[in-house]
Amino acid sequence: MQSIKKSLKERSQGKLKKVYQRKPTEYLNMEDLSRQVSKETGFAATDIREVLYATLRIMVKALTQKKYIKLPVIGMIYPTIRRSRSVNALNGGIGKPIPMKSADAWVLRLQPGAQITRMLKELKVTEEELKSLTIES
Repeated sequence: MQSIKKSLKERSQGKLKKVYQRKPTEYLNMEDLSRQVSKETGFAATDIREVLYATLRIMVKALTQKKYIKLPVIGMIYPTIRRSRSVNALNGGIGKPIPMKSADAWVLRLQPGAQITRMLKELKVTEEELKSLTIES
């Protein structure tokens, strides 16, 4: 990450985007996923979709029962508690910010598996991708 920040400073004078703004714009939805699995396995796409939705329902049920889920290649998905902390209510930019305390809450975490981590590290970062990480001033 440090090398990316360093190379960004060398290539661009723009400000680095926040992490949530750097997610990919392309995605794989359930319809496309079931179609691709259908092509690979030869099973009907509707059957695949039903199995995928059943799998997701079971996963959601397990997570809401505070269990963790280990998925081959992907890693581990688990619920954890985010502790309360001091925050400022900005009131929509009107008036003075009010200091408050956020509530304790359950959140979802992903611990990536070694295989997917290795595969992602092997991907080459392009010049265009580096430029997309900054906000042009």
